[in-house]
Parts: sequence; structure tokens; C-alpha cells
Amino acid sequence: MLKLSLDPSTAPEDDWTRIAELGARRLAAACMQRSSVLVGSFVAKGGLRELNCTSVGEVGLAAVFRHLELHRLLPPDLRHDDRDDIKCASIVAAVYGELFDAPIEGESAARENARAVAEWALLDFVFLLGVTRISCGFTSRAEDGF
Repeated sequence: MLKLSLDPSTAPEDDWTRIAELGARRLAAACMQRSSVLVGSFVAKGGLRELNCTSVGEVGLAAVFRHLELHRLLPPDLRHDDRDDIKCASIVAAVYGELFDAPIEGESAARENARAVAEWALLDFVFLLGVTRISCGFTSRAEDGF
């Protein structure tokens, strides 16, 4: 299901970049909506932005990559450095973008359901890890041991 996002070498760079950008935008919008619902009027607008940045910013998405051990899903011949926050975050964004962007027409109901469940599960994890990180005061890679 995630052939493009987890193996960037199999598709044109423009296609991979497009789904990574789509995923980043969609994650940011969904997390901002969740931030608003979760903390609502308890914090100022700046607090909502901080929570969103902690969840879907480069460091936050890289932490998601590491916690979910997504490197295990990458092809063995793909050279990947888990310490490269930009690449790790980009892969998470691309995975979300591919889940969101995949064509639905002609897809079986089971596969469509699996895609929706995976999309929501990834969003939940991104957001909850962001909430945990900000609650504990972790805002940078060095502070939380990554």
C-alpha cells in the first residue's frame, strides 16, 4: 500500500515530494484542529501553534519515525540515517500523504477501510506524541534522547 512513500527510489522525485508536502499540510491542519478541540480556550493562540509545531514540526515527525521504528519498513538497499531529522520527518509526511492521497476508485472496501484506519492511527500517534513531548518540556532532539 505504501510503495511510493517508503521507497522513494521507485518513483520520480516530484511525485514523492508532492505526497510528502500533501502529508505535511494535512498533518498540520488535522493536528491544529485536534489542538483546538483538546485544549480549546485553555491556552492562547500561541499555545495552540506551539503544540502544533511540536507535533508536526521536523523534530516531532522525526521522533514519530524513530518511535514507530519505520526504518524497518524501508527497503534494505535504501541508505537511511535515523539521525537525519529532515529525512525522517519527510518519510512520515510522505506516508501520511500517500495514505490520504491514494486513489479510492476501484479500491476494495477492506483496503479503503485499512487505509482510513492507518491514516487515523498515524495522526493519533503524531498528535499524542506531540502532546506528550510538550507536556514533558521536550522540544528538541537533544533534550529527549534522540
